[in-house]
Amino acid sequence: MLTQAAQFEIELLRVIDREIDRLKDQLALNNFEEIGSFKYIMGQIAALKNMEDVIEEAKEKSAQRNR
Repeated sequence: MLTQAAQFEIELLRVIDREIDRLKDQLALNNFEEIGSFKYIMGQIAALKNMEDVIEEAKEKSAQRNR
């Protein structure tokens, strides 16, 4: 049985993955009139991917404190 924290983490990672997929779909349409719009979407994807690393770092630090 998963703890509430584990369930939250799993769901959060799913939401992040879905949002990344949604943004990639926008890139695939390639209907940008300005390069700035394209860069903005790319920055959002990079930030979301970074969130996965931040979550993992927080888990590791939390596990170390709980020892």
